[in-house]
Amino acid sequence: MAKISLIVPLKGKPPKPEELYLSILQQTLKPDEIIIVYQGGFDEIFEKYTASEIKIIDARGTSGANLARNIGIKNALGDILIFTDSDVRLTENWVENIIKLFEKYPDIYCVAGSMVSANPEAFLSKYLDYSIISPTRAAKVNLEIVNIVNKLFKNNTKVQIIDEGALIANDIPLSTLIVTCNFAIKRKIVDKVGFFDEEYKAYGSDDIDYAYRILKSGYKILCVPELVVYHYHRNTLVKLLKRYFQYGLGFSIFKRKHPESIFSKALTYILLFLLSYFVLSIIFLLLGFYLVGFSMFLFSYGVLLLHNIIRHRKKIRVSEIVSYAFLDLLLIIVSCLGIIAGDMVFTLRKFFKKQSES
Repeated sequence: MAKISLIVPLKGKPPKPEELYLSILQQTLKPDEIIIVYQGGFDEIFEKYTASEIKIIDARGTSGANLARNIGIKNALGDILIFTDSDVRLTENWVENIIKLFEKYPDIYCVAGSMVSANPEAFLSKYLDYSIISPTRAAKVNLEIVNIVNKLFKNNTKVQIIDEGALIANDIPLSTLIVTCNFAIKRKIVDKVGFFDEEYKAYGSDDIDYAYRILKSGYKILCVPELVVYHYHRNTLVKLLKRYFQYGLGFSIFKRKHPESIFSKALTYILLFLLSYFVLSIIFLLLGFYLVGFSMFLFSYGVLLLHNIIRHRKKIRVSEIVSYAFLDLLLIIVSCLGIIAGDMVFTLRKFFKKQSES
């Protein structure tokens, strides 16, 4: 039987350390090894959260979840590498379900699952389960959107619907996100694809970067929405805004490294449209055309509001439908600012590098 390694990057205090610890140890199928790559901020891990099954790698002084994952891979002995994060709660049969999928589909080298809120009692955490730009739609594939996008962009994303979810090939569908808090690969992938890209620090898109490289290397990814982990979403507005700005920085890196990806192409068009739209509305406001400027903002809000009414009217209250649309608009703007900031920083670095070389 294949050996299993579970790899967990950890920096700072987890939201629920005891819960995380127990959910790892109480798996119905025990991994052959559990590797926690510790980057600091929670030194009591060495006192309270040790067990014979757990190997803690002291990586204090380093930063970046991808660096921690790579350290874990280099120290792992498993044939199957399973990744999660420190801000989750695992279901007790999570590892077992992943291994069953690999056994049922021996030609598949990568399995991606989804995540839902572990703290839906918090307003912002519940909101993220319904947001139009939330990572909680991970592993969900919308075949209709895939077909539309393939025709519009002449793309070759391939999707095969199966009982557990969908097999994706060539490119990541726009309707789909891959998250490394619920992600597993066979070690053989590393030999061909390499390690996680350490240029991504606290940014988003590190997940889809590795997934995209897997797809471009000729492997398929099995996306299984019912393979769930419970994630403790950020529940303060400042933390949420910071995270989505970081997502924007990550998107900037991804589209620079993989411009041929459908995700990059669509993101570029969407960014250009939104930037033009919001700049134009601001210009109208500055010129004193307040009615036109505010109407443009209200229209964009109205589109998001209509989306919530159509998709979520039976699941959430009217007050939530109204407030969630406003938060979606806010996070879209912040993410766009993050992309612009990332592009500007890269351009300036490139400029100064040329200057120093000349």
